[in-house]
Amino acid sequence: MAISGKGVRPPTLDDIPSVTTLPGARLAGLRPPPVHILVIEDHDDTRDVLDMLLRTEGYEVTLAVDGQDGLEKYRRRPPDIVLVDIVLGSESGFDLARKLTAATGPPRAAVILISTYSEEDFMDLIVASPAIGFLPKGKLSARAIEDLLGEREEGGKRS
Repeated sequence: MAISGKGVRPPTLDDIPSVTTLPGARLAGLRPPPVHILVIEDHDDTRDVLDMLLRTEGYEVTLAVDGQDGLEKYRRRPPDIVLVDIVLGSESGFDLARKLTAATGPPRAAVILISTYSEEDFMDLIVASPAIGFLPKGKLSARAIEDLLGEREEGGKRS
């Protein structure tokens, strides 16, 4: 308990250690909260498959049906990672990636572009985008996301 100039103040949340940092937390099986991923995908079936895949792999998932919905959900509850479909109907995933990174201050979510199209089809646009990289939808997995994030931490941008 901290002591102020006029008396003793009650404890605040800052005075309470995180459950996962308490001694023995690992032994007790306590885990940190899951990584939160926002998926912005306009195709219902693809969105449902990504939701199931990512939840099965331990992520917390929020789904958005288009760019506007994605921006609203991003602002309401900023995720750790955003998966953005490159082609969102009449919208451009590249434009949306720019809006997402411009709309927030640090720490920014890692934006990853996804598509069923080949990476080579959009290579110049991927490299010029603020996204940390690209993943083909057919190869999307927790491991692929973690590998891409690892490359980001090492200073590279995979495209």
